[in-house]
Amino acid sequence: MDRSKLLKVFSVVILVCLLAPAIVYAVPMVVTGDHSFIVLSDSMEPTLSRGDIVVVKDVAPESVEIGDVITFSFGEDKIVTHRVVDIEETEERLLFVTKGDAMTSEDLNPVLEENLIGSMLFSIPFYGYLLYYVNSIYGLVLFIIVPAVLLVGMEIRDMVRSKNNDDGVEVKKE
Repeated sequence: MDRSKLLKVFSVVILVCLLAPAIVYAVPMVVTGDHSFIVLSDSMEPTLSRGDIVVVKDVAPESVEIGDVITFSFGEDKIVTHRVVDIEETEERLLFVTKGDAMTSEDLNPVLEENLIGSMLFSIPFYGYLLYYVNSIYGLVLFIIVPAVLLVGMEIRDMVRSKNNDDGVEVKKE
């Protein structure tokens, strides 16, 4: 295999490796998830680390069990992912007592069932950092524009070589 084909294959493999987790984050339905979030704190260490992506599936509150890792809304605009350590039933609703794995005590307020977003399906370690970086101008250039220009440039070069060979023009091979 010559260098240009090897470089082309390598570029496509790198592009797929970078895009696959981004697609899972952007469209979690491709892996049967319903939501995805980037972990912003270390409260769930060692299960989840800052910068991990968490893919969450909608679940009925009745199906949540002690030990499940759930994602819930807390306050106006805060989303939290913690482990269920106890479940309390009242006449009106279920309450989930949660705790971060790295924390020594339970969360102060139980999670109301209406604040439950879902249960964690899986996580993608550290990829959230990359997504933050890609959203910057430097990340856009490095991870999107440069690989795209390289791929397009190699394709144009190959088309020109092919056209020259079809016209009977001899092209020196590298």
